Amino acid sequence: MNSNATVRDLTTERAMNLSATLQNLTESVKFQNITLQYMSFAALMDDVINIWHSEGGETWQLIEPVDGFHPNQLSNAMLASVIWKELEVNYSDLLPPTNPHNDEIIATFGDQGGY
Repeated sequence: MNSNATVRDLTTERAMNLSATLQNLTESVKFQNITLQYMSFAALMDDVINIWHSEGGETWQLIEPVDGFHPNQLSNAMLASVIWKELEVNYSDLLPPTNPHNDEIIATFGDQGGY
């Protein structure tokens, strides 16, 4: 983090402007072959933090120690789960159907842990 409050404030303002622009783009521009969906990173990370707190963790444990700002590996893994759940609940039409041959694949190759 930068120790200069003005730089921090300007950086935050710029990030918020970029997020608002992306949200506006996803709402106003339509493409023939793809669907855009905006998900607020801040809202998703709030979910991650709340889950982590409910498990007894502290917020600082989710921050990358190298830069003291970005999510670390743990919070990125948790974020992936939160995003997937959001897709399943609110945007299931964006997800492909379950492979109808999954049982055959497991019978043939066993459960390889998803790899």
